[in-house]
Formats: sequence, C-alpha cells, structure tokens
Amino acid sequence: MTDNHIEPVPDLQRALENILQVLQTTPKQYRNFGPYWWAVKAMLKRHGYTKEHFYGLGDSVDREALSRIEAGPDAFVLANALDFYQYHASYNLGSPDTYFPDDGEPYHVADEDIGF
Repeated sequence: MTDNHIEPVPDLQRALENILQVLQTTPKQYRNFGPYWWAVKAMLKRHGYTKEHFYGLGDSVDREALSRIEAGPDAFVLANALDFYQYHASYNLGSPDTYFPDDGEPYHVADEDIGF
C-alpha cells in the first residue's frame, strides 16, 4: 500500500485528465480513493476542473479526512492516492467502507455532491 518510497506522478495534468474521464464514465469509482478522495477532488478543482467537467466537483468536503492525508506537492499526494486506489479497487471492489492510511481506522467515504 502507500509507502514513503512512491515516486511522484510524472505527468500530473495527464493523470488528472485520466481520473476525470474515469469519474465521468463511472462516478462510483471515487470510492476507491477512500479518504484520499477529498485531496483528489481539491486537486482537480485547483487545476481548473469544475462541475461542468464532472458534477461531483461541488463544495462538499470531509475536512477530517482531508486533514489526515499527508500534505505535500500534488504529484506526491496523487501518487499515494493512486496507490491507495489501485489496492482498494483490486481488493475492496468499490466499497465505500475503507480505512485511513495513517492508522488503519475505519472510514466510510460518501460525497454528497456525487450522491452515493
């Protein structure tokens, strides 16, 4: 899972475009980011994406979850988010029930902007 030796995402803009395409096709995929979803959502918005691009980019935020994600440059945060996503998509199959990466405490991801 997430690890301090993960390399930063080499092409941040392309990665964000790909994430947006996945979300536009299957919005439920946001769940695979678990608590990282809030950092990814904020990152998409910082990089110019709006509700016009994906309806889920509204104002809903889980500040507690966001505060528990290790801060850093977007390329590093996204690398950790994608690592979490890959593991979660493979083993938890899109369930909204996951865990915080810092201590393993259970976490239920639910974004009111997306609706499920």
